[in-house]
Order: sequence, then structure tokens, then C-alpha cells
Amino acid sequence: YANGGGEVLVPAGSYRTGTIFLKSNVYLHLSAGAVLQGSYNPADYTEHNILWANKFGTITHDGVYVKTMKALIIADRADHTGIYGQGTVKGAGEGKAFQLGLNKDGKPKNLFFIGCSNVLLRDITVLNSAQVTISISDCEKVKVEGITVKSLVNWNCDGMDVDARDVVISDCIIDSEDDALCFKSEYLGKFCEYITVSNCVVSSLCNGIKLGTGSRTGFRNITVNN
Repeated sequence: YANGGGEVLVPAGSYRTGTIFLKSNVYLHLSAGAVLQGSYNPADYTEHNILWANKFGTITHDGVYVKTMKALIIADRADHTGIYGQGTVKGAGEGKAFQLGLNKDGKPKNLFFIGCSNVLLRDITVLNSAQVTISISDCEKVKVEGITVKSLVNWNCDGMDVDARDVVISDCIIDSEDDALCFKSEYLGKFCEYITVSNCVVSSLCNGIKLGTGSRTGFRNITVNN
């Protein structure tokens, strides 16, 4: 990042890690056979401050903004960033320390993008989150292509939450304990809008496709087909 950006290549193998931060102009390339395994130790996940974003929580907000967020991979206000390749991001959702029950804080997401632009997710597999599997929050110009999501080992494990503008999602497979593809509106004065979804397979123990919970401003110009 300090040198202007580039690609971080993860070769085949399994690598246990705590929170990773993606920066502008840096892409994470997961080779075939590469597995980023989220740590089973809660202390390895940063309580990352997002109070600047004025984001309302969906469940445990009590009328105030969300102060911190925990995730295996975080991108905060990054431009031109993302993850691609044939490898896997595997959360620690089945870990005993994260079996906290329904609607409980303290469980890390797998991927969390907030306030970002020009985001790319392509071809990767994302597994076993302890909470929402992929969260794209207050982002613009997002492309999600050909990814596979399977997250069935914990509570509140949405497959993909999207609160963004100018988004294309295509050719994905999402199998999740909670909502598979869920559009959010968790900011005042910002619509979740201009989104096209096509050629995806979704499966859920809750809702396959959902708008809300989290409907502060609203939704418009969203198309889901095939």
C-alpha cells in the first residue's frame, strides 16, 4: 500500500490468521488450494472503530450508531481493492468461543467492506462465518462474480449483505443459515440502489432474497433475475 499498491499472492496451503486489513490499490489473490483460516481465538480479531460511518445496526442498535466491527478481513474506506482467485476464506464460526446464540454481539464476520469504492470479489469460496458472511456496507461501484458462499455453522450468518450503490452480482452460489442475499439500508439519506443481480443460486434457512431488516432510507432500482 505504501508503495502504491499491487497484489498479495497467497499460495496453496492453510494459514491461520486474525484480522487482515485491505488497503487502497491492494488486491488479495488466493491461489487454488489456499485457505485463510480464521483464528478460533476471539482476541485475534480487532474491535475496529467505524463510528465515523454513522451506521445504524440492524439488530442491537438501541437507536445509536455502531461503534466497532469485528471481521476476518476488513476494508475501511479503501478504493480499488478486493479478493479473487480459486482459494478459500474460512471463518471460525464453528469454534466454541463463537457459539453465542441468536442475535449476539462478539462474533466476527468473514468479509467486511465499509465506505469503499471499486470493490472486486471474484471466484473465491467463503465458508463458515461466525456472523454475516460477507457485508458490503456504504460502498460504491462493486462487482461480485462467480463466488461460492456456504455458511451454516452459527446463528445470524447471512450469505451476503449489500448496502451499496452501483453493484453488479452474477454467477454466485450462496447457501446460508440466515438470509442468503440481503439488501440493507442502514444509513440516513443514502439509498441502497442501482443494483443488478443475475444467474445466482441462493438457498437459506430463512429468506433467499430479502430487503431489510435495516431499512433506514430505502431501496430503489434493484433488479434480481434468473
